[in-house]
Amino acid sequence: MRNGRLIGVMALAMLSLALGGCEILYMLGGKGKQESQYKLSAKSRVLVWVDPRVTSGAPVDVPAALGEKVNGHLYQWKVSDHLVSQARLTELRKDPRFTEMGVADAARKLDADVVVFIDLLQFRVETVSAGQLTQGHAQALVKVVDRDGYRLWPADTEVLGVPVEADAKLSFADQATPAVVKDKMMADLTIRIGRLFHEYDLGDKEMIR
Repeated sequence: MRNGRLIGVMALAMLSLALGGCEILYMLGGKGKQESQYKLSAKSRVLVWVDPRVTSGAPVDVPAALGEKVNGHLYQWKVSDHLVSQARLTELRKDPRFTEMGVADAARKLDADVVVFIDLLQFRVETVSAGQLTQGHAQALVKVVDRDGYRLWPADTEVLGVPVEADAKLSFADQATPAVVKDKMMADLTIRIGRLFHEYDLGDKEMIR
């Protein structure tokens, strides 16, 4: 009996060396936690800036809508309650000089301490087979920059940002209209971007989707 216990303890010790804490909890039937990838200072005034590339295919309303959703997520999860309104960023976009502004310029004008910069590479909703089927793909790179334009995260400056993706699988258009596909990808991007900045339960189906 003692030998059996000893073998069990040794096996668990070997498992702990081979796996991370979360994986061990899964093996033992638990759920575990995923740590945040970057912690924003609770005192910092945060600007979420969604910047679509010209070739992204993103509808004109996506940047502000996605920014608003990410703002809401960060507030809900108590990452920050000092968030720059997307309405202020939308107003700044109307400035003829906006296209010439860098992150630091926008941060200073909007009185932000840090910017969660979402480089939206793709946001495409497609209809195929004469409009009978729909699908979608979105891809973004996320980084954090301070008001002086200094990169805070990710630390590796050779990396453009942390990649985040969302997909809507091929579906019949009468079940998944283009609007439904668009909303799904926005919701998935919101969670996958937002959870970079806070701890979450790996057993939470909404958070791990």
